[in-house]
Amino acid sequence: MRYWNDPFHASLVMGDMMLHSILGVSDKNKPDNFFLIMTEKNVASHILNKREAVTAWAKTHTEFVEQLNIEKLAWEKSTKHK
Repeated sequence: MRYWNDPFHASLVMGDMMLHSILGVSDKNKPDNFFLIMTEKNVASHILNKREAVTAWAKTHTEFVEQLNIEKLAWEKSTKHK
């Protein structure tokens, strides 16, 4: 994985991008939308853009979404009686 070594630990690439963003250093690896400052004026549109991006991704990765839903249902079923 490029940006995360696992769910809790960022990779060196991610760490470099974060540090460069904080210090205001340009970084050719950093996406344009990385390290955005959220304000009252842009948070709603940012959330909407993220939701649209996830929806578009899901439409092109249907097998993953189907498997995720199967796993979700199995997990929900296993935790209902606990």
